[in-house]
Amino acid sequence: MKRLLLPRKRGLLVSAGLVAAGVLILLGALIVPSAKLPNILIGNLALHDLTYPRAQAALESRAANLPPIVVTVGETSQTWSLTDLGLSINTKETLDTLFGANLAGSWWQIAKTRLVSRFVPIQAQVIVVVNNDTFAAALEPFLSQVNHGQVDASLVYETDTWSVVAAADGVGIEPEVLQKAILAAARQLKNDPLTLTPSALSPKITTEQASMLLPEVATLTANGLNLITEGETVTLEPDQLAVWLQIVPGAQPSGPVTLTANQTKISAYTKTLAASLNQEAVDGRVAFSDGAVKITQESRAGRSLNEGELTSLIAAAVLDTGKRPVTIPLTITQPEISSTNLQNMGLKELIGTATTSYAGSPSNRRYNIANGTKYLAGKLFKPGEEFSVVKSLGAVDATTGYLPELVIKENRTTPEYGGGLCQVSTTLFRAALNAGLKITERKNHSYRVSYYEREVGPGLDATIYLPSPDLKFLNDTPGWILIQGTVNNAKSEVTFELYGTNDGRRSVVGKPVVYDITNPPDPIYAETADLPAGETEQIEKPHQGAKTTVTYQVYRGEELLFEQTFRSTYKAWAARYLVGTGTTSIDATPSPSPEPSASTASPSPSESVSPSPSDSPTPSPSTT
Repeated sequence: MKRLLLPRKRGLLVSAGLVAAGVLILLGALIVPSAKLPNILIGNLALHDLTYPRAQAALESRAANLPPIVVTVGETSQTWSLTDLGLSINTKETLDTLFGANLAGSWWQIAKTRLVSRFVPIQAQVIVVVNNDTFAAALEPFLSQVNHGQVDASLVYETDTWSVVAAADGVGIEPEVLQKAILAAARQLKNDPLTLTPSALSPKITTEQASMLLPEVATLTANGLNLITEGETVTLEPDQLAVWLQIVPGAQPSGPVTLTANQTKISAYTKTLAASLNQEAVDGRVAFSDGAVKITQESRAGRSLNEGELTSLIAAAVLDTGKRPVTIPLTITQPEISSTNLQNMGLKELIGTATTSYAGSPSNRRYNIANGTKYLAGKLFKPGEEFSVVKSLGAVDATTGYLPELVIKENRTTPEYGGGLCQVSTTLFRAALNAGLKITERKNHSYRVSYYEREVGPGLDATIYLPSPDLKFLNDTPGWILIQGTVNNAKSEVTFELYGTNDGRRSVVGKPVVYDITNPPDPIYAETADLPAGETEQIEKPHQGAKTTVTYQVYRGEELLFEQTFRSTYKAWAARYLVGTGTTSIDATPSPSPEPSASTASPSPSESVSPSPSDSPTPSPSTT
């Protein structure tokens, strides 16, 4: 039997194999996950066959260079950048979405998408982040120009009667239409000008809708609203309530309207009310006399209005007569010092005192010393608290009763309000030393002042000047400390006493060690036309320069609790004279004897608590 041999078509078989292989390769390319995008088009930006980094660079470049958006309605045009509109393009989220979609779905869907995109590009858009408040605010001026005639119906309250202001149709562009057109252009990265055609605008609140609310608003404003607190009543009259009532349109056109209370306006009212109701707690003032501490001025509780809570309560009561009256929400703050806690403060006895003399001071300096003492007298500070003289004095000017007097400032003695207060701070400094309190801030004057060296020598002065330098010391005793200050003008003395709890401590203040004494520089002469020719007046006395060291130790029994060293550097100070250049000679018009210069008591600051003896501090202002 013979086999039948069919002719071979070798060329045809090879061709068919190649086609099959090509199809397989194409299908493989279409269905195998790819790190490149298919043919995607955003506006006119093509992202075909791009990797993530290249697509990112292309998209960010287009977004950064996108021209402003131009909108025209009728004859009115407006140009905005994306930033002006509160819009921004999120390129990362856009690309993550595109690349994610590129690999999503079954193999058949992926293959189909990639195959079709070779002939018809896939239209995509970027993700735009919208700041709704900025977007609406940016469009509002433009809408007010292109929109005309539209009037929402409203309610008006006059002479105890409500009436309706009728609505009216208008022409222009609805805000939603304008927003939608701009967002569509931004998502397509388009820069073509947008031309919108005005159309009829219907009021969001119709006359009929407003009329239906008349019975309700009449009921709500038939009577006032009482706000009650601590036996006091604040009455809000009906016309005030009417101002706060407003109609809010529905979410959808021609949807139902609602009546609400305008919380912004109510909040403004509660802020004004808070200004009259709020008050700081006031501590009682005390004095130590006849061996006991006594209240000399009663304390007062503080109170603070919770503005946000009251705004909500009023808004609810405006819309619901059943929620009236309203109790004003107040937070009460009790004073730290009052007759109820006086006995627990530990004000038992005198723990430290000091007296200094201001004899020879001019009248303004004497007055300022008494005034400053008055502001510190009666001050209390609790255990662990640091007392600041500058903070406790407060403002030092004419409003607080001070007079101009010489202070040291910029290497000169010059009149300023409060000159002489360093006598107050120096006396209190020494009282704190005698009480054994830790000094946390103290500065010396920049030159030696005779008022502060009487009986004790140099190195135990403490200058102050607002806002610095300051005198500060710590209450590290078991109880509160009361400061009492008195002035004896007959003896020209100021005294400070500190009352508290004696915990057995005692202080030892060493004698000042004085070294590096330097003589004053040559006198300084300055011409002035205010004196007759040839007359000379001394305005500042000379002072020796020196450095001093004072050791301060505090013991309890034989135990040393702490030790401090106060180092002071005082500059040598030249005498200063005025030399007359006036037209009248001294022989023709005798000049009266000058008043004693307060510069002999002029002060000056400064240096830190424990600088090196070799330090030479730069003078700073000081109220001597």
